[in-house]
Amino acid sequence: MKSKRLVAIVIVAALSIPFLGASNFIGKSTNVKADSNVSQTSNITRLGGADRYETSVEISKYGWDKAGTVVIASAESNMDFADAIAGTPLAHSMDAPILLTKHNELPDIVDKEITRLSPKNVIILGGTGVVSTSIEDKLKSKGYSVSRVAGKDRYETSIQIAKQLWTKYPSTSQQVGSDHAVILTTGKQFQYAMSVASTAGNSAILFSDGNTLNQSVSNLLSQDKNLQSINVLGSNKVLGVDGSLYKGNSSLFDIKEYNNVSELEKGEGFLESYNGTAVASDKIFPDSLSGSALAAKLGYKLVLSDGSSFPYTVESYANKLSGGLIFGGTGVVSEGMTDKISAILNKNIPANPNGLKDTDLIPFTDENFKKDVQKALGKTDITLKDAKDTLKLSLNESMNIQDLKYFPNLMSLTIDNIILDDKNIEDLSGFANLEYLTLNDCTFNQTLLKQILKNTTIISDGNIVYRAN
Repeated sequence: MKSKRLVAIVIVAALSIPFLGASNFIGKSTNVKADSNVSQTSNITRLGGADRYETSVEISKYGWDKAGTVVIASAESNMDFADAIAGTPLAHSMDAPILLTKHNELPDIVDKEITRLSPKNVIILGGTGVVSTSIEDKLKSKGYSVSRVAGKDRYETSIQIAKQLWTKYPSTSQQVGSDHAVILTTGKQFQYAMSVASTAGNSAILFSDGNTLNQSVSNLLSQDKNLQSINVLGSNKVLGVDGSLYKGNSSLFDIKEYNNVSELEKGEGFLESYNGTAVASDKIFPDSLSGSALAAKLGYKLVLSDGSSFPYTVESYANKLSGGLIFGGTGVVSEGMTDKISAILNKNIPANPNGLKDTDLIPFTDENFKKDVQKALGKTDITLKDAKDTLKLSLNESMNIQDLKYFPNLMSLTIDNIILDDKNIEDLSGFANLEYLTLNDCTFNQTLLKQILKNTTIISDGNIVYRAN
């Protein structure tokens, strides 16, 4: 399986300007809400409720005064996420909130929220096994026009959602339609699809699992003559794409080789060019599920966190962030998250999650590392801004490389006389701009280093051991 950066996500945004342009994002007032479930500090708002259903209502109240269409999805089971995530682009195309329900009972608070929104249409995502006919009948009895988008399983449901998007935004000789590019990822771990749900625009999110591409998905894509890109989120440890479509059209597949959720979050945590950021837990799906529609509406990037850390950065020149949302209570996303988001919104962007500002002096842990940096930069006091501006660095006397975390923009790095353990090597994965790594008299796991630094040319004792494409 080849390894490519998923540039098509950016391409999708560019091609979908008529539908998802910045001018179409609806801003949100930052007035403090009176509701006790909504708290706000400056321009950062936390939306949470007593449970997942109430949280979805608070998210809906924040983003919509009225809605012509409301989308309903199940969130009772931990595996109910797929239908709703695949439905995020559809909900966004209709400017519709996503409200959550139990399998056989529509919670009263959700029922009241639908009444408040006064929609004409209600769309149910998934079959009767996840949202019962009794709920459908109850909604119909209240005068709503109710439709259901469903297949026999999550894979088939995602296909039906894709077909609706393609019908709504067809490709013509005058415009690029939503079938120009699709996102393909696992239907078994919510984090993968969720990481791109709010930024997918009108591109369909399809699911596949196992060693080969899901046959129904393959059949759908094989018939699409307008398809230019299949953006795969996850390595072959997560999902396989082998099959007739891949063998005959491998150039269509742009694959991000994420092996696990940690790699996924690092790779998808870029915040450049978005209006704001929305944070949700990476342990449970419901809060981010309903939050994805609001994030898409506002032009916010939805990012996942373990609840306490915020390991995301944005370059100063590309920082358009003006607001932040936190989905869920402090039990899932800590109170301290507000300060970490605030640091980015205030343009004091940390190069690591410890909250340092650009003007702060770096608290080096290795005195020899500090001496190497002082020599390289020709100054004694090294601020975080100095480190972020550094593109080339040589470490000749350092005992460890822990302090490299303060130098995120390095393009060339030379290290002498050190043992690089697996933890050190994994720490190097955050250097997206690193073009050359030169190692002299160093001991390291060559296989792991090649896996981590796929876009970096590695030179060891004068020999090129890996050449980046």
